[in-house]
Amino acid sequence: MDWLKHDLWTRQQAIQLLAGYLPSLSEFALSDTQPRDGLDGITSLQRGVNGLFNPRQDECLRDFLSLKSYSENSPSNETRKPQEWIEWAKGKDFTPYWLEYAANTQSAPAPKVEAVPVKPPVPAIKGVDKRKVQAAFQHIKWDYDHWGKNLASPSNKLKACRVSPGSKKASALWNLADIALYLLDEGIVRKTLDTVFLRLPDWAAEWREKTTLEPD
Repeated sequence: MDWLKHDLWTRQQAIQLLAGYLPSLSEFALSDTQPRDGLDGITSLQRGVNGLFNPRQDECLRDFLSLKSYSENSPSNETRKPQEWIEWAKGKDFTPYWLEYAANTQSAPAPKVEAVPVKPPVPAIKGVDKRKVQAAFQHIKWDYDHWGKNLASPSNKLKACRVSPGSKKASALWNLADIALYLLDEGIVRKTLDTVFLRLPDWAAEWREKTTLEPD
């Protein structure tokens, strides 16, 4: 946009440019419905001849009329730097739609945007639903059905093995290594529990880590 390279804009020029029109002294005084040439460089006449339509036509006209109303009692030939006119418009709670496209120009640098700190991703909860617990430990302390009942209404010690309490839409999740530690504390021998984790390769490393200091 070459107009951003100009040292100064008049108020008339600024109002038209900020709204998205190429400046025209004659059109500034025309009726509100008069088509104006857009910043894309295509004239109103070219649009009519070629059947083209400016998708921002209504918005540009509305913005032009708003900015023009703010300047009714101000001299139209007042001059300021382009960036000063942009700041003036922002003071009216108006930001030109084209400003982001002109961010790399020297005359109108992009407004400063504070960097938003990126939160580190939350690690996914590692856990399984109660049916997988029932399948993994059935016949160790309880059978399949009794495991289901005890997981549905767990004791405080068993509840400590739960990593997510669940809800109406999601099942509770359990840590298999913690449940095995619970069983170890309940008197189940280590070798029996080691055998369980031969069938659970995704949990074997955590089980070994948590039992490193446990006596055999």
